[in-house]
Amino acid sequence: MPKKTEEKPGFEFKGKITHVMADGTVRDSIEGYVVPYNQQTAICYELIAKYAKRREESGP
Repeated sequence: MPKKTEEKPGFEFKGKITHVMADGTVRDSIEGYVVPYNQQTAICYELIAKYAKRREESGP
């Protein structure tokens, strides 16, 4: 019988994200794209940092 892995409770996103850039360009991924830090993007960076910190504290 295969060994069961323990799942952590949380949200699993199963949708698709489409990124629409300011110039109208549509991307499926922003991998490799550096989003500038400014007043409009600051909250996103803060949320990502909080999420990363919680994951780091909870372990692998």
